[in-house]
Amino acid sequence: MQLQNRLLKLAATVWLSLSAAHAMSVFRGEPSAGLPAGAPATNTPVGEVVFSFYDIETTGLGPRAERIIEIAAIKFQGTNVLEQKQWLLHPGRPIPPDATKIHHITDADVRGQPDFKAVYPEFEQFIRGTEVMAHNAPFDVSFIREECLRNGLRPPPNLALDTLPMFRKWYPQVKRHNLDELGKALKVLPPDRHRALADTLEAVLIFQKGIAQQPAGYTFGDLLRDARKPLRFTAP
Repeated sequence: MQLQNRLLKLAATVWLSLSAAHAMSVFRGEPSAGLPAGAPATNTPVGEVVFSFYDIETTGLGPRAERIIEIAAIKFQGTNVLEQKQWLLHPGRPIPPDATKIHHITDADVRGQPDFKAVYPEFEQFIRGTEVMAHNAPFDVSFIREECLRNGLRPPPNLALDTLPMFRKWYPQVKRHNLDELGKALKVLPPDRHRALADTLEAVLIFQKGIAQQPAGYTFGDLLRDARKPLRFTAP
């Protein structure tokens, strides 16, 4: 009986050690099996990671019924903006007046513009090989996913990190963590707000401010932890 108890204790110790090692691999060490091929190792300093931050404007709130009318993306590494891009899209339907009140995009603005199927290859190429982020990412990711399904396109393989939980953790002094309130509190207010490129720029600047406040040695694994569960374009 004593030998059996010792063996059980030894097995428990080994299991706990393996579990701890796996947890450290997710947040501090080698790439985890849960990350896509080509993703940075989780111990990579966050300043060495290339990110693409993107934002969309739409005809409404439901990804299955509504359409994307604008996409903007900014590619950056550390404090260096590497590239930025903006696309206006024709949704194939009139833009509701209530939506126009928010983003100020009219039917005249999108007249003659390409549709999502034509624009998507450029967007996918832009974010390829980068770590994608969006603020309140479930909204933006769900729209890209639905547009891809609707048009018979393969969704991006990238993970998408949500900056909303990040900013809640980094800026607890701000009461509400939408971009409007964060921008006011942190004095980051680009012109032409509620358009995709302006909102993307605002989010990037808020992200860069937050990273600058993190402890030395802050890694991509730390960022994954602060973003909580990464999203995938390929599955809800």
